[in-house]
Amino acid sequence: MEKTKLLQFKQILAEFIGVSVEDIDNDDSFSEDLHMQPSDLSDFVHILEENGFDTKRVDLSKIESVADLTESLELEDNI
Repeated sequence: MEKTKLLQFKQILAEFIGVSVEDIDNDDSFSEDLHMQPSDLSDFVHILEENGFDTKRVDLSKIESVADLTESLELEDNI
């Protein structure tokens, strides 16, 4: 997927959790590093869907890190 989608992903995540885009790393764990609960992750995926991301392949039970989610969304490997 194009760089703009990747940047949009990071911007939406940063706004959702209240940090700057630069504070989000590819290997950040949603629970440990970003302090998101499973319900937060579910809400975030819903927001991504509302913003035009294809979330059909996202299996929340297998998502632990930012990289896991970007791979499920078929975004580039490096954020």
